[in-house]
Amino acid sequence: MIMKNSIFILAIMTFVLVSGCKKDKLDGTVTDVEGNTYKTITIGGTTLMAENLRTTKFRDGSAIPIVGFGDPWKFTTTAAYNNVNGSADNAAVYGRLYNWYAVNDSKGICPTGWHVPSSDEFTEIINASGGSLTAGGKMKETGTDYWNAPNSGATNSSGFSARGAGYINYLGVFKDFKAFAGYWTTTQQASNYAYFRGFYFDLAETDSYAVDKHTGLLIRCVKD
Repeated sequence: MIMKNSIFILAIMTFVLVSGCKKDKLDGTVTDVEGNTYKTITIGGTTLMAENLRTTKFRDGSAIPIVGFGDPWKFTTTAAYNNVNGSADNAAVYGRLYNWYAVNDSKGICPTGWHVPSSDEFTEIINASGGSLTAGGKMKETGTDYWNAPNSGATNSSGFSARGAGYINYLGVFKDFKAFAGYWTTTQQASNYAYFRGFYFDLAETDSYAVDKHTGLLIRCVKD
């Protein structure tokens, strides 16, 4: 009887601890210059947005140009954004897609006191979420509202809540809606390439490699 009671008490304590950890990860909010408000979260000591950036303005209030798909996007070598699947209605759900030139612009795309993470900073978030082999699942929104089936491994236990926004390739073609989410880092590989973190509908893992800076990807800002 004592053993059963001990097991029961241990189970209750475990539930409380796990529930408390999950709840406490959501820290508060941050608002960008345009008035968009984002939930924030702490993962492994790093505070970051729990939603994808959707601003159309830099920190100083100046506009980030919206550039059309196809050749206009392909040949732009300055800051640009476009909407997921070409629809502004998707911004509140998936955020917006930016080229790397917007990431690197000196005017600053994140709110004051926040920045786009380096590859090393994003790796710290991945490691705190269990490492690259399983963090993809732990950082993806569950179910199939925002991802194609099977949404492999998705538990969102980290609270990162990645959603399959798709991306704009370097030729200006929008691709892989609900199948892929890619997040820019500030780290360059070469003059025309920079690193990102990728999440996939059919994998529980996440990967990192360099893509053309013309690519349109998502942004999560981290606190300075």
